[in-house]
Amino acid sequence: MAKEMELQQDDRLLQPEQNEDLEARTSAAPARSGVLTRGAAVFGALALVILVAGRVSTSQRIPSIATDGTVSLAAAAASTGNQSIKRSVYALEFPISEGSNVYFECHPEAGGMVKQFALNGINVIVDAPQPPSGNMGGTFWPSPQSAWGWPPPAAIAYDNYVVETDDDAQTITMQSEPDAQLGLKVTKRFSADLENKAIVAKYTITSTNSTVKQFAAWEKINVPPGGITFWESGERDTAPVTGRGWTTETTPVVEEDGITWFDHANTEINVNGTKLMTNTTSAWIAYVRHSVVFVKVSKSVPYGATAPGEGDVEIYAKPHYSTVETQGAYGNVTDEEPLVYTSCWYLRPLPEGAKAVKGDKKLLDFVQDIAKIGCSD
Repeated sequence: MAKEMELQQDDRLLQPEQNEDLEARTSAAPARSGVLTRGAAVFGALALVILVAGRVSTSQRIPSIATDGTVSLAAAAASTGNQSIKRSVYALEFPISEGSNVYFECHPEAGGMVKQFALNGINVIVDAPQPPSGNMGGTFWPSPQSAWGWPPPAAIAYDNYVVETDDDAQTITMQSEPDAQLGLKVTKRFSADLENKAIVAKYTITSTNSTVKQFAAWEKINVPPGGITFWESGERDTAPVTGRGWTTETTPVVEEDGITWFDHANTEINVNGTKLMTNTTSAWIAYVRHSVVFVKVSKSVPYGATAPGEGDVEIYAKPHYSTVETQGAYGNVTDEEPLVYTSCWYLRPLPEGAKAVKGDKKLLDFVQDIAKIGCSD
């Protein structure tokens, strides 16, 4: 039986008014000739697909709430018009222990965005747009950013994805339309690993023409404020991080015993954005807030193998949210040999005796034990 669900979040992407993530390094990059605008939507029938322990079911219903507005795509300053749309919600849900369930939700009509990754109802993903640029959810971009400037490619980041589900394989697969500017398309496959109690996110970047290109995968997850993000420092340059929006006197990270810690609640966050990046060889990054621990595991990127001007671990923070970002190795992308990036998402309750504070040994040991499970597709 399909699980009943009310659509409670504000399902809007605001017009990108400025580039929050764009570094000075990309100032010479060609700008996109167009502005993507998302307004509130009038919802029709809501398709809900729940995959639970090997079964998939679908329900069609009219949600009990609706919001006024439209969704339109504007080219330059001219809107192409307004249209009401139907939203589809695809979800994976599974238990991790008696009385504890993980719930994962993605939206193919919003660029395949992940809007919920929750443990017992506690969502670790920001599911409402954050001003001024509307950042929200979990998304995926090609790297480096200098290849496209700002905003991100609409076909990959915002537009409709074609979706398929596989009951037996416990998968939701979504494919973008080709992006004409980059000559790329993206496939996102999310699956439930019931043995390891994780979500496996597999991204495939494919060239849509015969031209050989070079890109890296970039997974970006917007998380609520007040959390602590940390990772293994690994092999890297002398400085723990580089970026903008801070000075050496207000360094936003602390490195202790080979672990780099970013404490959002106790760091001076620049109102215009604090950006951090590092070229580390860590295979994991973790985020803890209150009673929930989120661990993301992926393949280690060799030192010096990141995309130009990028890091394989990045954070963008404002007072009201921050991000957990990882990138894969920089490499060739062709129509016959796509670039594939896989990450595994683990969500667990904070273990007894551990504290959600910087440097807590029980927390670190717990996360490192999870990271040892690894990630395979």
